[in-house]
Amino acid sequence: MKTLIYYFTGTGNSYSVARQLAEELGSTTLIRITSKLPEENTITGYKRLGIVVPAYMGSIPEMAQHFLEGLRVDAKTYVFDVVTCAGNEGASHDAVRKILDQRGITVSAGFTFNLPANNQTLYTPADELKQAVLVRQTKVDVREAAQVIREEGTTKFTPSPMMKYVSKMAGRIMIPKDSDKNFSVTDNCVGCGICAEVCPAGNIVIKDGKPEWQHHCERCTACMQLCPKRAIEFGSRTKNWGRYHHPDVSVNDLIIPDKDSFVVNSVNKISGEDKNEHERNV
Repeated sequence: MKTLIYYFTGTGNSYSVARQLAEELGSTTLIRITSKLPEENTITGYKRLGIVVPAYMGSIPEMAQHFLEGLRVDAKTYVFDVVTCAGNEGASHDAVRKILDQRGITVSAGFTFNLPANNQTLYTPADELKQAVLVRQTKVDVREAAQVIREEGTTKFTPSPMMKYVSKMAGRIMIPKDSDKNFSVTDNCVGCGICAEVCPAGNIVIKDGKPEWQHHCERCTACMQLCPKRAIEFGSRTKNWGRYHHPDVSVNDLIIPDKDSFVVNSVNKISGEDKNEHERNV
């Protein structure tokens, strides 16, 4: 039984969950949501489809929203969504469902997993003990969720109307596309280009050995968190703040390959019959 999971990740939280789900479910294809994906995607040949995204101010990343707006799925496909967050998912599940409902796609089950906060543009990372506790508990919770998914079970989420409104407004205010103007580079930068290689939005170019942001930022913080020299700062507050990425996810796991990491045919159909080196049959 084949499963396809799309995931958006910056510093590895959502990827870690997607990867564990793939291991638990078996015969699963993982595809990362990046700017390289086509605008329209028709999914065929899969029994189950999962969407794994982080909560952004109680909603989901804009790139993930645009991806969902171009999704087509067989009517019989079992669809589930997963939200990773640092406390409360807000209206994230509602955001996924609202878009997919408009596409005629029903989400049968949804799951929320609390993982260490990774928005170090606003606050310091949690201490290492708290990080370890959250990561360990999430592994237990993901195993339980995988059992529900195997059985094609259902769950319900009913966010309050106020939460939906607040989350929608907060995302617009707190994550403007030009917020990357607050990133800067210190003299520690060696021009390695990792910041550009891990950016899911393709928002960074290396010019004269230094990164330049192109003002279509998703604020995933991958560039800042994964810089091996800690040479990227956001505003004036982050100089003395720590950095975070999921402890079980390496920088190499988060580098986006030059080639497309999925197989599509001429009409952008992604099929469970496709065989490629990125498919995880575990």
